[in-house]
Amino acid sequence: MAREPRRYGFESFACAPGMRIEALEQLSAVQLAQVHAQVGRLEVQVERLERRIWVTVFGVVVMVVMVVIAVAQQLTIAPA
Repeated sequence: MAREPRRYGFESFACAPGMRIEALEQLSAVQLAQVHAQVGRLEVQVERLERRIWVTVFGVVVMVVMVVIAVAQQLTIAPA
C-alpha cells in the first residue's frame, strides 16, 4: 500500500470526511464525463435533424417551383 505524500507538514491518514470528499469528487468526475458524452451524442443528433430539415425545405421549394412552371405552361398552352 503506497502512502500519500505529506501535506502541510502532517502525515496523511484516512478519515471519514476526507474519504467522503474523495468519493464525491470521483462521482462528480464520472457524472461530468457522462454529461460530456451525452452532449456529444445530442450534437450529432441535432446535426442529423438539421440536415433532414434542410432536405425537406429544399424538397418543398422544388415542388413549389414545379407547380409554378406547370401552371405557367398551362396558361401559355390554353387558347385565349
